[in-house]
Amino acid sequence: MKWRTGSVSITGSLLIITFWNFSPVLSCGVQPIVPMMPMPVRTVEFEVTHFTLPVRMVYTTENSVHAQVPRISTSEEQAKNVLNRLLNGVIRAVFEREGVIFSLPPYVVEQILLEITVNTTYIPLKCNNVLVEKPLTEPLTYDKGKEENCFIRKNKVVALCKDPAKKCAITPVKSGKPDDPEPAKNVPRKHVSFRGTLQTTNMYMVNWSYWDWKRIFDVVEWTLKNSEFARNFYKAIVTFKLK
Repeated sequence: MKWRTGSVSITGSLLIITFWNFSPVLSCGVQPIVPMMPMPVRTVEFEVTHFTLPVRMVYTTENSVHAQVPRISTSEEQAKNVLNRLLNGVIRAVFEREGVIFSLPPYVVEQILLEITVNTTYIPLKCNNVLVEKPLTEPLTYDKGKEENCFIRKNKVVALCKDPAKKCAITPVKSGKPDDPEPAKNVPRKHVSFRGTLQTTNMYMVNWSYWDWKRIFDVVEWTLKNSEFARNFYKAIVTFKLK
């Protein structure tokens, strides 16, 4: 598979059928005649939303945070790579499944997986102060010297404490005092969604219809919901549009 910032190889059932039609010719050692002509390009934009944020897709540069949350990433690039590896595994699983459905040999599936490049764009959250596995009413004191102050429960970031609140809690208890904690903020959408573009020059896939692509992305969504991050992606929604 080919990767850039986050890229994988992908195809669908119609292309699988086409490769299956070619495979007897290839197995005889005869190469099909392909005329030299400019390669057409098909671009598909997609977006994944409505997932919760696992700590492995979050990062910190603070030793104190890493000591409390050992599985948190230690750099932005590492957090992005967690997502890229997840998507890589999902894409491979989708098309290995297609190969089984159409009784394709592994080498054909591997060739199919080399046909397309997918680029992803994701903005990881940086946590520089954390409150881990504490009661919902326990406040987190906002540290103005740190960018994001994160509440972490069950290995996911569930809320943030941000200025101007001096301290906040997921479920604040109000006593009427000036220093009562404020409600914690939701994680911004930019951290719990990612976008991507799929580009292909394959002569068959460039002619796919909306419904051909929908079938593939429906399976991508299902596979995400059953991946190692199933607890985070069980409500995920995958949408796409053809360019």
